[in-house]
Amino acid sequence: MIQVPEIQTRSTLRLRVLAAIGSLLIVASLGAPVTVLAAANTVTLGGQAPNPVTAGGDATYSVTVTLSGSGTIRDTRVNLVGPLFDATQSASPPCWTSNSSGSTHGTLTVHTTSSTESQGPFTVYVQTWTSTNGSCTLTNDSTIEGTAYLVIAGAAPTVTAASPNYGPTVGGTAVTVTGTGFIGATAVTFGTTAATSVTVNSATQITATSPAGSGNADVTVTTPSGTSATSSADLFTYCGEAPNACKLVFTQQPGGGTGGTAWGTQPVVTVQAIDGTAVTGSTASITLAIKAGTGTSGAALTCTANPQTATSSGVATFTGCQIDKVGTGYMLTATSAPFAAAVSTPAFDITAGAAAKLAFTTQPGGGVHDTAWGTQPVVTVQDAGGNTVTGSAAEVTLAITEGTGTSGAALACTANPQTASSGVATFAGCKIDKVGTGYTINAGATAVPSVLSGATSNS
Repeated sequence: MIQVPEIQTRSTLRLRVLAAIGSLLIVASLGAPVTVLAAANTVTLGGQAPNPVTAGGDATYSVTVTLSGSGTIRDTRVNLVGPLFDATQSASPPCWTSNSSGSTHGTLTVHTTSSTESQGPFTVYVQTWTSTNGSCTLTNDSTIEGTAYLVIAGAAPTVTAASPNYGPTVGGTAVTVTGTGFIGATAVTFGTTAATSVTVNSATQITATSPAGSGNADVTVTTPSGTSATSSADLFTYCGEAPNACKLVFTQQPGGGTGGTAWGTQPVVTVQAIDGTAVTGSTASITLAIKAGTGTSGAALTCTANPQTATSSGVATFTGCQIDKVGTGYMLTATSAPFAAAVSTPAFDITAGAAAKLAFTTQPGGGVHDTAWGTQPVVTVQDAGGNTVTGSAAEVTLAITEGTGTSGAALACTANPQTASSGVATFAGCKIDKVGTGYTINAGATAVPSVLSGATSNS
């Protein structure tokens, strides 16, 4: 059964789960006695149809009120209470009269507009009204309430993490599954076995209880839009009892630092049993990587040795680890099959370091002799990782590289040397007076190694 946790309404009534029909989660009020719609009565909303619904289409639910005893349902109406994001609703008939308990009393239609993501939860109130001359007038504000999700066709869900990512083979581990597109989830599986219980907390989080199992299992989520693709991020490891190796743990977290420079605090990873004791004798080969979705896209991690083999005490001590690109919120993963992977925490940052090199971030374009080039050179002051040193105001000088182009040719620019602004020296008016091929330009600055441009020609 897919469940939602107990919630509070605006009137502070406590709600409890009654039933789940498809992707629809039903709750009812506790207390709040009324004449017709008493707390012991229930409102049931039939499953969404179609499920999922295309954005811009209509989703319909049937509405049934069931009395706790004998009697008829008179003068009631369904109201959908928001916010329902970008959807509108209507009910038919607008006011029900003399309908038998347990029969379908009407339908609720929700019209979607621009959203492409599943929505909810939203709350349906069935209230006591009076029908007068074809219109309904509210006579009693007490309600029976039903809560539902609106499932909209879209991309299949994704699973980005399962925490904890290990547990005993007998099952019973409460696992928080993180990802996207979880509204309307109909199943969570560990490998090919369904979770023993599932609670949809939000569109991005589910709590699932692991079934019994062994080895490594992908945790997948299924909604009407499809089933999540498997990846290393969704792996759950079933562990035997200690002292069997079970998981990896960062016993020293990476410290971060400046781009392209080894960190002052290097990561240490330990192989542990399920109870957290180190597994001595393990010589696992452990690999570090930047956790997907953290830091700066395209950044590269390097270490003196990666993978690193654990010592006889089950500990792998890394050295020389560094990341090239500036960024915030970096995290590392440590993996070694078949053990449960580890993720470093807290996140760390990489900042720009001291000026270490120059780079032509725009190459000189060449052109007609003694005429300013159409593409003028730009030289950037960078740290060891190739990040711009924004605090640099270095004076950068350009010159024709000796032995290239035509002997005796001269380079002239509007300003040469050019002072860098926020680490970037942008030249203008640069030209070479003589026709020639294979010219390269040398860029230099005090206390920073010089750099050569690509070859260019003058006609």
